[in-house]
Order: sequence, then structure tokens, then C-alpha cells
Amino acid sequence: MVDPLEDRLERAKAFGCDVVLSPAKEDVPDHVRHETDGRGADVVITACPVAGVQAQAVRILAPFGRLCLFGGLPKSDGPVALDTNAIHYGNFLVTGSTGGSVQDYRIALRLVAGKRVDLTRVISDTFALAELEQAYETALAGPAARWC
Repeated sequence: MVDPLEDRLERAKAFGCDVVLSPAKEDVPDHVRHETDGRGADVVITACPVAGVQAQAVRILAPFGRLCLFGGLPKSDGPVALDTNAIHYGNFLVTGSTGGSVQDYRIALRLVAGKRVDLTRVISDTFALAELEQAYETALAGPAARWC
């Protein structure tokens, strides 16, 4: 897991993540190569709205690696420069995802309702429906609002 926020890295460790990296403290592609004996990562998922992270993700992939661009970028950022030679010669698969299907959400809901997935460790606050405005303000002011 790579994140600039220490609290997120600590939570990732608590969930069993083997390696956590802060991009402010270390060169992520170099560290990934070191951790994988020079091979690179088979799968990389970018989940933040930062063009540089998406461009850097290509440098982390192993041959035949897969990259999922999950975090969209602000329109003001413009296009991202991707190393298409690396994609071509590395046989990378680059795809995007913006959500799930209705069926995906139904399955997820059944898993949570059936207590097969415990979300209590990832919920920081709860709000009544009447407190919707406060919920939005809390979300926008919290660590999740400080993008990658």
C-alpha cells in the first residue's frame, strides 16, 4: 500500500498489509522493485486523483502486469502522459473502473448483512439521516479529503 498519510498506512498494517510505503519518504518504484527482487508488481490499482501517480504506476508493473485506474482526475488536470512503450513491450493491461454493477452492490450488501464482511474497522463515524449535512462536512474535512 502506498499513501502519503501515516494514519492510512497504520490502518493498512492493522488489516494485514505486508508492505506500506510513503511516497514522501521513499522512491516507490525502487522500493517495489526491491521487494519483488526486481520483478515489479503483477497488479497495481491507483485510487486517487493524481496524474503523477497514474503515470508512475506503469513503472511499477512486472511483465504482463495489470493496471487499474480507479481514481478519476479533475478535468483541469488534462490528459496523463503514459509510457506507451513500457505498456507495449511489458505486455501490460491498462484498464479503468468507476464503480460496480447493480449486481455487485447486491452481492456486497448480502455479504455485509450476513455478517460475512465486518466493516466496523473501517467506519470512523455514523450519522442519522437528519445529520446528512454534518456527515458531508466531516467527510470533506477529514483525512480522506486530503488527496494522495
